Amino acid sequence: MYCRKCAEEIPEGGSFCPNCGAEVLSAGEMTRILPQKVEIQRTKQYYVSSKNRNVALLLTFLGFCGFAGLQRLYVGRMVSGAIYLFTLGFGGGGTIYDFYTIANETFKDGDGYPLYTDSSMKWNYHRRALKMDIRIPIAIVLVFIVIYYIPLITNMFADK
Repeated sequence: MYCRKCAEEIPEGGSFCPNCGAEVLSAGEMTRILPQKVEIQRTKQYYVSSKNRNVALLLTFLGFCGFAGLQRLYVGRMVSGAIYLFTLGFGGGGTIYDFYTIANETFKDGDGYPLYTDSSMKWNYHRRALKMDIRIPIAIVLVFIVIYYIPLITNMFADK
């Protein structure tokens, strides 16, 4: 005899599953249900980044306007984002590379999960839960400090 709910074998004479408490199936009923359960267990679930691919593409495009590295800061790759910010995306080459990899959906976030759009996700792909990461707001504040205060400091020393 087998359990209807968890498909575990139940000792003879039992009418309820000791594992989950559901009613018992006879062997004939189980042969009809068991292949469906096995098929469900065979499907593998894949996870993708919780970050939006279109936002990353927009931030990469801003890299061509002089704000390189924002896409890397957005997805949680802080060190390489800071390097891109100060080197202008390795002279534009790194920004072009990121634009290409994001467009082809091979770019990965800081945790190693790829960025996908909703339309390109398959049925067994799931978005990771969005967790609040303190590094992203800190990185945004640092970017604004660099953009607005560095020119003020350089002008202050240039006057002397």
